[in-house]
Order: sequence, then structure tokens, then C-alpha cells
Amino acid sequence: MTSFRNIAFLTLTAGIGIGAYLLVQGPLLRGGEVRADELPVTIQLTAGPGPDRSAAGSGDGASSELAPLDLKSAERDTDFVGGDNVGTTVIWPLEVELSLAIDGSVEVPEGAQPIKWGASAGLKGSVRGAGGQPTSATVEFLYGPNEGRVLTTDGRGRFGASNLLPGISVLRLTTGDGQTVEREVSLTSRTHRDFHINFAGTSYISGTVKDEQGRLVENAEVRLDGRPAFTNADGEFTFGNVPAGSAQVTVRKEGYARCSQNVGVGYRETVIPGNFVIFLQKGGDLRISINRTVGAVEPSLAYLMPAAGPGRSGDGRSFPWHEINPVEIPPGGSALVEGLPLDSVSVRVFHRGAVAKPESRNVRIHGQRENAVAIDLMPAPTVRGLVLDKGKPAVGARIEIEASDRAHATSQAMSQKGPYFAMNMVATTVPAAFNETTADAKGTFLFTSQPGLITTYYATATSRDGLRRGVAVIKPGDSNVAIDLQPIEDEAGALELVLPGRFQGLPVEVSVNGDPSDPFMLRPGEPLLIEDLPLGHWDIRARWRGTEVLSRQVVEVTGDTGQVTGSLPPGAIQGQTEDERQRALAAEEIAQESYGARQR
Repeated sequence: MTSFRNIAFLTLTAGIGIGAYLLVQGPLLRGGEVRADELPVTIQLTAGPGPDRSAAGSGDGASSELAPLDLKSAERDTDFVGGDNVGTTVIWPLEVELSLAIDGSVEVPEGAQPIKWGASAGLKGSVRGAGGQPTSATVEFLYGPNEGRVLTTDGRGRFGASNLLPGISVLRLTTGDGQTVEREVSLTSRTHRDFHINFAGTSYISGTVKDEQGRLVENAEVRLDGRPAFTNADGEFTFGNVPAGSAQVTVRKEGYARCSQNVGVGYRETVIPGNFVIFLQKGGDLRISINRTVGAVEPSLAYLMPAAGPGRSGDGRSFPWHEINPVEIPPGGSALVEGLPLDSVSVRVFHRGAVAKPESRNVRIHGQRENAVAIDLMPAPTVRGLVLDKGKPAVGARIEIEASDRAHATSQAMSQKGPYFAMNMVATTVPAAFNETTADAKGTFLFTSQPGLITTYYATATSRDGLRRGVAVIKPGDSNVAIDLQPIEDEAGALELVLPGRFQGLPVEVSVNGDPSDPFMLRPGEPLLIEDLPLGHWDIRARWRGTEVLSRQVVEVTGDTGQVTGSLPPGAIQGQTEDERQRALAAEEIAQESYGARQR
């Protein structure tokens, strides 16, 4: 990764600020991992009404390094969410984290993995506006295994999720006033990745595009953070208002291979063209054709990647494979892919009701001429499904067919071993791992798994009006499956966390599946009620300033309001002195001053 960071002064400033900040708040920043495959304790909870989870908030994620805790707003008399004025001398909040370990809405066959089994990666982030204040934003996953997911910020500009698929994803963050950035994040199972954007103290980035011989390239399209620009006669481009962090830069020019790289952007930095040079390599085109139509009458989908495999070829990360995948090929027709690197490329084609023979074709890309590859499709074993609604064909029902572990199934379908495939390139989910289709006039649908791919699939059908739904399990070797639609009833339960000994208000922050709620004040003596929890096994943990209030447990929510008991430390009950409060405020001011430096 190219870096332009001028860090001598900022390192000293950030070090002092972070040290003081962590002295007071360090324990608050230590987050627990979500481990869906470990169930150390199971507590049976009774069933209950579907609620609104007012205490827990909504969405998909949280960030603990959002910014220094705003202690100035934690006045002795704090308005409770419900409108009552609740006094307290407790400065720091109780942090409660819940993550769904096993979804209880679908029956899991013996020996099979539950649905969304591999979705255990986490993301925690925050957004600050031009004035340095928390701001609202949406975070959309554009490419990668979580494509289509959207997260939103809470009232303090925080967002996140703990139920994401591992691998490299490209995100687009859009603030309420229209500012955008596009960045790559690498997510790993059972860990959280921090992702913070600060529009205060942005940078000014200029660069130059040259070819292999060092000649200037005019009129090349350059994108930084998703924003376009074109090089001038001197091969130069310029972008302003670039937040600190690792920014994604892509370059396109006819006759050259597309180029993609991540660039380290400092805090309030100015980069001149001579210090940032991107070299383009000559590229070539590839025409992919299908020899004959087999199976469903619909387009085939081709996926391209380096023939040597991602991570073993220089083009695994320098070429944006996710921008061209999948390539849609009409039945019996062809498609042209332009701007490929001059290297060996592997082509895999997926088609409903058919399989490519051989499974992949390697093609050497040459410049100055059109390269071509023809794919042969052969009939493949299929699973035929039937969707019924009150005993009649559910015409137009939407069906999602998902492997229990999508990331692993994608890796297998692309003949990649181990988890490294999704960690060395932005890997798009293939049809053998996740597939969407529609029931025909007879209520039937067709699904084709990749030969040799042994996994359990879950087929979820939803009526055309969205009011009825059904789920069926497709086990290895099944050839037929039936789905019976039923009225959608969002069964949910609630969990009560009892905290004995309290006589004053307690600040509380709750995150559900990584989604942070706005802080609120819990009334004296009342238990913490967390509502609207989907049925299943939930991983729950509660801490106050790093002290375990409720050690990590897994509870089974079966429908009603269940109960667990925590043990608060003395400071969360008796509160803090005025001297402690003033010292905490002083440390917060130092942390606020160095916050911008920490965003690099």
C-alpha cells in the first residue's frame, strides 16, 4: 500500500492523547468476540410477545472507538428515554452486547450447519462531519461476500455489525449531507475490524498516471473513494476533501489493464503529483462464448480470476476483479471483457441446470488482438422445487437458496482451498453459494449445486405480496424439495437483565448483533429489558469499565421474557466523586484534541 503519512508530530500528539484516554476509558474499548460455535452455558428462556426493542436500538453494528466518551453530557440529572428525570453520579455506562449465535427460526437437520453459519465477522465504526461532530450516515457493502448489506449510524455516529461474512469487502459510506467515501475492509471470523471516517481535517491528493515506459497518460479515468476525475495533458489528477485512512484508487484507460490499489492518506495532508505515480500496464480483451444452450433459458454467469490463484499472482490485488464479475453471457451468445491484465486468467461459468466441462478454462491474455474462449455446458443434476400457498402453486414467489456457510461454499466452488481465497481478493459470492430465483406458473423452480460441493442449503420462499413465507432444507443428495408458505409471524422474545443493589440511575449502552443503541438512563431498581430478539441462541455479555457484570453466556430465547442476573461493581452502584469526574473530563479533553490524529 502506498503511504504519504507525515507522522512525526502527529505520533507524539496522538501518543499523549491516547495514553490519557485509555487510562480512563481503555477498559471500555475492549470488545468480546462472537463465537457462534461455542455454547458454554445454556439457559432456557420462556416465550413472549414481539416487542420494539426500544432499549436496544436497531440496525447492524457498533464502534467502541467512535470518539472519546462525551462525559460533559453525562450530567448528574439525566433525562431518561421515557421522559422521567433520573439522577445519577455514575459516569461510565454499562455495556451490554448480544449476538445471535444460532438462528432458531429454521430447524437444523442432525449433523448439518445452521443457516448463516459462517457469518461471525464483525465491523465497528464511526463517522464525524466537517466540524468534528458525530454525523449520520449509511454504509453499503458494494462488493464482496456481504454485497447488499446496509448499516446505519446511531445518534452518536456509530455503526457496525457482528454477523458479517469474512473476506474483503468494498464499502460506500454516505453521510446525511451527501459526502461519500469508498473503502476496502478485510473482515475475519470471530473478530471485529475498526473502521472510522472523519471529514474534519481532510487531505488534498494529487497524482500522475504513466505507462510502462514512463510516458504520461492523458484522459485516464481515475476514481478515488468512488469519485471520478480524468488526467490532464500532464497525466495529472487531483482530489480534495479526502478523509484520512486507506483510500481505494482505480484507473482505467482504453488499451491498458485496469489498475486498483489502496493508498494511505494522512490527516490534513497535501500530496503533490510527483510524489504519487501510478503506472499502467498494457491490457487485452477476452471474448467468452457459450457453445450451446443447456438447462434453463437464461444468461450464464462467468467469473474471472488469476489462473495462479489470488495471492499467488501480482494481479490478484492490483486488478479489480470484483468490478467485472460476474460477466453475463446471453444464451448461446458471447460477451466481451475489456482491459484485462496480460497474464493467464481462469474462467468459470455457472448456469442453472448445467455445468461447464471442464469446470474452468485458463486463457493467456495477449495484447493487440482479441482473445477468445468457448465454454461447453453439459446437463447437471438439479434440485427441483415446488412452492405451495394454501395447497396451490405460489406463482411468482421469490426464492433464496443459500449454503449454510456462503464464504466456504464460494471458495470450494472456485476450487480454492482454505480461507485465503476471500482474503486475497474481493471475492463475489457465486451462484453455487447463494442463488435467487422465481417460481414459475406451476410454482416450481430449479437449483443446481456445483459438482463435488457437499453442503446443506436453505431455501426460503416468500409470496409475491410479501405476506407469506416458508423455509425448506436441501441436504446433499436431495433431488426434490417442497416449500409450504405460511403467514409471516415475526416471533420474538425478550430478555431481562437483573442488576441487584441499584439505588440511582445507570447509563446503559446496548448493542444487538453489533448494532449500537443510543445511550439511555436506566431507572433505579429496574431491570434492563431488551425486547424484539429473534428466536434462537444468543451470546450475551455485560461489562462496566472492563469489569465483567455478566460473564459471556449463551441463552436460548424461545419466545417470552427470560431473565439473567448480573453483578455490578461498587462504582456502577455508588457512582463517582466530583474529583473523579473532573479528572475524567480533563482526560477526555486531551483525547478529543488528538482524536483527528488517531483517525489515520
